[in-house]
Amino acid sequence: MPKKKTTKSTKKGKSTTRQKKSTSAPKKWTVKAVRTDLKRRDILIPDELEENIIAEIQKMKYLTANEIAKKYNLRVSTAKEFLKLMYEKKMIKLYLSSRRLKIYTAS
Repeated sequence: MPKKKTTKSTKKGKSTTRQKKSTSAPKKWTVKAVRTDLKRRDILIPDELEENIIAEIQKMKYLTANEIAKKYNLRVSTAKEFLKLMYEKKMIKLYLSSRRLKIYTAS
């Protein structure tokens, strides 16, 4: 990348051209991938945790798989299966359904 030229006027009205000196290192055009630590999430729901989730479901306004997965450190697929099971048992109602997202409410 060419350096910028700046002009400086002197007392006599003449201008001189100088190159601006760069104090920073040259830019690198490639970005190195940084691996972050992956969170380990449970595949199966323990019985004690399942009882806690059922108790909490009755207090919540709405339920999504992402919300349960984050709150109880589960995988999203496990949370989806759990919500589907609870819906089949008529413990929760399906409020809104789209192609990717299902929102449930307590019944």
